[in-house]
Formats: sequence, C-alpha cells, structure tokens
Amino acid sequence: MPRTGTLSLKHALEQLGFAKCHHMVELLQNPGEIPGFVQAAAGGQVEWDSLYAGYRAGVDWPTGFFWRQLVDYYPQAKVILSRRDPAAWFASFSSTVLADMRSPPPVDGPGLELRLALEPLARAIARGVFDDKLDDSGHILQVYEEHNRRVQEIVPAERLLVFDPAQGWGPLCDFLDLPVPATDYPHANTTENFQEMTAHLRGE
Repeated sequence: MPRTGTLSLKHALEQLGFAKCHHMVELLQNPGEIPGFVQAAAGGQVEWDSLYAGYRAGVDWPTGFFWRQLVDYYPQAKVILSRRDPAAWFASFSSTVLADMRSPPPVDGPGLELRLALEPLARAIARGVFDDKLDDSGHILQVYEEHNRRVQEIVPAERLLVFDPAQGWGPLCDFLDLPVPATDYPHANTTENFQEMTAHLRGE
C-alpha cells in the first residue's frame, strides 16, 4: 500500500540491483505508461511483460493494486509486504494520497492533462480497494489491515517478506540473499515531499 515507505523501498531495490523499480512516480514522469494501467484496471487484456518492460521490480500503486494478478503471473517472483503502524499509516495516507483521491480534477493549469489521464485509474482504485468509501476512516483502516492479512494468507511464506522500513537493510538483504550496502537505508518521500511532488495535479 502507498505511504508504507514505498519510494524509499524503490530506491533501496534499485541500489541493490533491481533497476528500474516501478512506482507511481513513474506514471507522473512517463505519462505514456498510463493507458496500459488504465486498461488493466478496467479488466482489459493485459500483457504484463510489456507493461513492465524495462522494470525489474514494482512497488506502490498501481503495482500494488494488481498484486494478486502479478503474484500469479510471476510465480518465481519474491513479494515484499511493506507495512507500518496502522495509525501512523492512516495519518500519512489521509493527508497525501487520500486527500488527492478526494479532490476533484483541476479545471485548468499545467497538471490538468496528466490528472485527467490518471483519473480512470484513481477511480478504479477508489472503487476496487476502498468500495468508494473515501470518507469513512474506519473502513479505510479496516481495508489496510485486511490487505495485509490477505497478502500473508495467500502468498507462500517462502516467497514473502513482511517489511517495516524502520528495519533497514538487514531483513531486505537477507530475503534477497544480497550483501548489506555500506550506505544508510534510503529515506524518501515525506508527507511534505509528496505534497510538493503532486501539487501540479491539484492545479496548485
């Protein structure tokens, strides 16, 4: 789920050799990728290898939205369930991703075309993940907890790492059978960073 340290995890995986790693920021930087994910969210025919051409890993939405399909399609792939304390997650999610999901598209401005292109994907996620109950904080927290439970229930234990970014390199490198880098584990995309990065999508 977003706001569980996914951008830091993207940077960490790329540093470990899994470059590039897909993340929602890729759609902001490469709008040409958006139609393929919109088609996938609409239930259309998906060529996953083509959609992820050039990528060796994926985190955050939209990848996380398709986790069930991807777990089945790539049976040898390892799965990382990034998570954090539910209350801390909701505080971050509600002031960033959820705030953007609740806001209407801008009527003009430099971000209008990109926001409109992303809108069908955002609606599909709002419906498919949260049953369109974006104003029900209790429901959203329940969805978060249920998501974490289902991933652990469905993904075989030998393929799965339940990972809190506060744990740093150790569990991640053990899981991937790689040496621990000499540098600190990445720390990216604070709430303030997110709001600055997506301001143009709100017409700010």
